[in-house]
Amino acid sequence: MATKHEVLSENSAFVAALQAGDPEAWEKFANHYSAKLRQYLLYRLPTAESIDDVLNEIFIGIARAIRQFANDVTLSTFVYSIAHRKVADYWRRQT
Repeated sequence: MATKHEVLSENSAFVAALQAGDPEAWEKFANHYSAKLRQYLLYRLPTAESIDDVLNEIFIGIARAIRQFANDVTLSTFVYSIAHRKVADYWRRQT
């Protein structure tokens, strides 16, 4: 079983690969988070089209913000905080 330190160092290496723009890391990241984020959005947005649009916005937001990620929170927390903001942005645009 991996220790907490080993998990963090693996996470740090993975984040470093994302920050460097490694296509394999981004593919692995997208494969890991796409379905989870879609499920997160399913109960927060009204249509499949809005889910697709916001999911794209989330990945764009992550790509732009990943360089500032400093491992002070988990990668998952980072991802879902961006998702939360993009959902809020969607609803602001609707009013």
